[in-house]
Amino acid sequence: MDFVRNRNKCALKGEEQRGVVHSVPCVNCEAVYVRETRKKLQERLKQHKDEVRLKRDRNAIYKHVQEEAHDIDLEGVEILELEKRCWLGSGKKRGEL
Repeated sequence: MDFVRNRNKCALKGEEQRGVVHSVPCVNCEAVYVRETRKKLQERLKQHKDEVRLKRDRNAIYKHVQEEAHDIDLEGVEILELEKRCWLGSGKKRGEL
């Protein structure tokens, strides 16, 4: 998943970007989980995977996996929207461009 934000000249790859709206599709049906995260996308995707593995029933993805006996497609994750700012690794942020 290589996404470079040209409009705001942000050189971060999508999975390193914070403040993204992302979608996680189901492998077996047309269900799609869509949420925004302030964390790095790669961190949030790892959490999704861990929550399914640990059977955390408060997680919507896990509930779908368990109730429908389906699998999520972490390779098919899409970034739907980026925050208007680029986040730097130190937690500092650049002004809007």
